[in-house]
Amino acid sequence: MLIKQSSKYPIFFTLPIWAYLIYIFYWYLNSNSYSSMIGTVNFYIHEVGHLVFMVFFNQFILTLWWTLFQLIIPTACLIWFYKQEDYFAVSVCYAWIWTNFFSISTYSWDAIRQALPLYSFAWPWKGMHDWTYIFTRLWVLEHTELISNCFRYIAIWFFLIFIIYSLILIINRFTE
Repeated sequence: MLIKQSSKYPIFFTLPIWAYLIYIFYWYLNSNSYSSMIGTVNFYIHEVGHLVFMVFFNQFILTLWWTLFQLIIPTACLIWFYKQEDYFAVSVCYAWIWTNFFSISTYSWDAIRQALPLYSFAWPWKGMHDWTYIFTRLWVLEHTELISNCFRYIAIWFFLIFIIYSLILIINRFTE
């Protein structure tokens, strides 16, 4: 076996979830405006990051942390599930991470256009576009499309990790 397989979940439970994750990947890949149920969770985690990290007074670091927060949560879950040897949950966390990178790609792509509706619970920064601020401060606003495409490629790489890892888990399930 390549990876130890947790026997916590039967295959009839895991396969539909993996199929759904592949389905939403297809839509994330083909539509910049697509957002899944997981995308909604990512949005709220990002917004909670606004509230949690408001204690930092450096606006630039604070603005970066909002996006980092939405990557830290699924990464922490991935580590936690890995330590518990819940490998199915680990594979779902990889999917959670790639949905975040697709969301970040879409939001950062909007830095110049500012066509997406902005929602914020953080009063001092209400209506401010995070990525416009970040890219302006880093003097890379003219490279918005390139940077957002990089986030998109990172999402695709995490999807590939998810697929390979999931296939190994499925193969191991049938060879136990």
